[in-house]
Amino acid sequence: MLNKGLAAAAVLLCLGGAPAFADCIDYSPARGKAQADALAARPPAFDSIGLPPISGLTLDAVKTVGDPKCDGPVDDYWYVGRVPFRTFVEEIHPFIAPRITVDGMNRQWYNNPYHSDDIILSSGTVLGLFLDREQNLVQISVKPASPSGAPSQVYQPYSVNDIVSGTPWVGGQNGNFIQVGTEAENGAASSGQGAATAETTPAACPGSSSSDSAETVGKEVGGRVLGGGWGRSLGGTVGGLLGSRKKTEPSGC
Repeated sequence: MLNKGLAAAAVLLCLGGAPAFADCIDYSPARGKAQADALAARPPAFDSIGLPPISGLTLDAVKTVGDPKCDGPVDDYWYVGRVPFRTFVEEIHPFIAPRITVDGMNRQWYNNPYHSDDIILSSGTVLGLFLDREQNLVQISVKPASPSGAPSQVYQPYSVNDIVSGTPWVGGQNGNFIQVGTEAENGAASSGQGAATAETTPAACPGSSSSDSAETVGKEVGGRVLGGGWGRSLGGTVGGLLGSRKKTEPSGC
C-alpha cells in the first residue's frame, strides 16, 4: 500500500509543481531563436553592461538568451572571439578593479586581479574568461552589476605583464607585495590614478580572510630578512604552513 505521506506529496507535486515543470519541458527552439535574433539585431551597448570598449568579441545571442520561457531573463551575456589574452588585458587594464584581501593582522594587501579565471571591473561587472591552449581568449561571460554603468579608470598596481603571467606580487619575479596605503612608498602608484582603498573599491572585502594571508606575510618577512627570492620562497613556505588557506572572493562581499 502506498504510504499516505508519499501519496500526499505526490498530489501536491502534481498540483503545485506542474506549471514550473511544464515550463522546463516546454522548451522551444523557435522561441529561443526569435529572441536571439532580436538580441543580435540590437546587442547591448558595452557601457550599459559595465564594459569598456573591447575589440574582437561577438555576442553569442543564442547562448545568452536560450529560451526565455524556460531560462528566464538574461543574467549573463556571452561573447566569443579569438583574442590574445595579453591584448584583451591591455584593453581593459585601466578599468580592472583592485582585488584586496586582509591577513590575520588585519592588514590589507593588493592581490593579482586575475583570480579563479575571473576579473572584476570597476563597474562591478564580473568577467569569466575561457582561454585555449595558445592563451587566446575564445569565450567570455559578462555578469553586470545591478545597476551597471560604464566603468571608470581606477588604480591597479598589477601591470599587464603581472596579470598575464599570474605572478602573485607586483613587479614580476623580483617584485613585492603591496600593502594598501603604502603605494607611494613601494613605488607602485605609477598609473597616476590614485590609491584605491577598501572603502572605495568594489573588490575589497573588509574583515575577510585572505587565501594566502600567512603565506603573503611570510614571503614579505622572508624577503626582507633573508633577502632575495630564496628568502621569499622560504618565508612563503613557513607562512603557508602556519596560516589559514581559506579562499575569499572579492565579489562575495
